[in-house]
This record gives sequence, structure tokens and C-alpha cells, in this order.
Amino acid sequence: MGKQILGTVLKGAVTNLTKPGVPGAPNTGASALVGAITSAINKKPAAGWTCTCGRAGNTGQFCGGCGKPQPVAGAPAAGWNCSCGRAGNTGQFCAGCGQPAPAPVAPTPVAAAGVTTGIAPAAGWNCSCGRAGNTGKFCAECGKPAPAPAPAASTNWNCSCGYVGNTGKFCAECGKPAPAADWNCSCGRAGNTGKFCAECGNPRP
Repeated sequence: MGKQILGTVLKGAVTNLTKPGVPGAPNTGASALVGAITSAINKKPAAGWTCTCGRAGNTGQFCGGCGKPQPVAGAPAAGWNCSCGRAGNTGQFCAGCGQPAPAPVAPTPVAAAGVTTGIAPAAGWNCSCGRAGNTGKFCAECGKPAPAPAPAASTNWNCSCGYVGNTGKFCAECGKPAPAADWNCSCGRAGNTGKFCAECGNPRP
């Protein structure tokens, strides 16, 4: 910019030098040339800072054109960056090309402790090391074998005659019928073996 101004001033001064003057009068063209060169050399660029709105030469803490605060030196420009290269956009459209602002990325929800997220727990078995959801015969974390399935409830019964391990409805030794299974009464008494509740006397259902 300074070179362009200096060139324009010199061109005007040279034009003045080529004009005929009054005999005996001082050479005004030479004086104009010296003054123009001195002014161009001493001319300083406009001080201040340039706002993102385009207003240059701001000297205060806020822009004189739009009121935006002066950006902090070394800090990244606030706002969003457009794919065209324009940074610091604060509106819904890019100030450089007019493209709309990108949609904000929704954060990934993180389930807090004790909060149900609606996700079903992993199927499989849980190891004592803490690994849950194992589906094979061994733990995928520590290699421990899967726990053996619980044995089925035994249906064998022992007869009063001394025969042990009857599996049918009658004793294989003496023919006595198998004892009735325990039952729970509506009064809350559990484990009744007779025809009546040992707590309240209600008959067996």
C-alpha cells in the first residue's frame, strides 16, 4: 500500500515539475515532490485490530462496527469453521460463502451407576473374576471353567421298612406307598407332611 501511494505522489510531483513556472519564482514542483516523499515515508498503517465483521482499525476492547469483543491474542477463533475455510463463524450461516452451520453432534449417552438404560443384560454365565456374559465352557477373561449346572432335585425316597432309594410310588421292598410330598398351608406354615396343617389345622388342599 505504501509503495502505491508513493508512486502516485511521485507521478503527480513529476507532472508539476514539467509545468512552466513564473521566472524568478520558487520551484513549487520540487517542493511538492520533497513534501510528498516525506509524507509517504512517515505515513504509518492504521493501528488497531480487525474484527470478523470486517471492521478494521478498532482500538478499544470492542468493535466499533458490530460491538464484538476484541479476540484474545493467541486464542483460537470462537464459533465454527466452514468447509470453505472461513473460521470463527458465529451465526447459522457462513459469513464467507453462506453455507449453513453443521448440525451439532449429539454426545454419546453414558449410563450412570444404578440407572436403567433399557439394554438387556448379556446372556450367559458370570465368572467369579467379574467377567459377565460368558457363553462358552471357559471364561473369556481368566479361563476358568464354567460352573457345573445344579443337580436336579432327587425324587428318591426312603421307606420306613429300611429300604433306601425308592423311585416309584410304592416301596420296592415292602410295597408301602410313598409318603406324600410336603405342602405349604395358606396360613403361612410350610413343610406340612400330613393331611392337616400342623399350625392351623386346615386340611391339605
